[in-house]
Amino acid sequence: MRFTCCPVSSCELRKSSCKLRKSSCEVKKVELRKLRKSKLRSYKSRVASYKSRVAKLQKSSCEVTKVEVASYESRRRVTKVELRVYEVGCEVTKVSAKLRKSSCELQKSSCELQVELRVTKVELRVTKVELRVTKVELRVTKVELRVKKVEFRKNGETKIFNFLV
Repeated sequence: MRFTCCPVSSCELRKSSCKLRKSSCEVKKVELRKLRKSKLRSYKSRVASYKSRVAKLQKSSCEVTKVEVASYESRRRVTKVELRVYEVGCEVTKVSAKLRKSSCELQKSSCELQVELRVTKVELRVTKVELRVTKVELRVTKVELRVKKVEFRKNGETKIFNFLV
């Protein structure tokens, strides 16, 4: 990106949030001795539905609500500053829920949720910059004119005068 205006001392993003809903995965420990085959099958289908709910994570939102930009030179005034976030990627990179069968119990071994937020393109555009100069004063204290050589031409004749400085 290229910035062509005055330097900016602070740029704050306020009230930015990334919310993920339906991110819980709970599987209860159940002893196999107490389960019959039909109950075990229905429990496996419930665990599969939990896994599909966690893997989807459809309701996620990322918001940038307020942006403040302040200049550190007080005589320059930035009247309008525009910050556009073109693409905010909120990706769920890994969701795993494993179901293991040990000798006598059914366990939830791990449920990991890793969230990665990437802002891939940010454009900061300053649309108007105002600079006012109230008083400009130019004083000339000394003027020098040095002549080293003069050529004088008249009717085809040329006379050259050299001056030592």
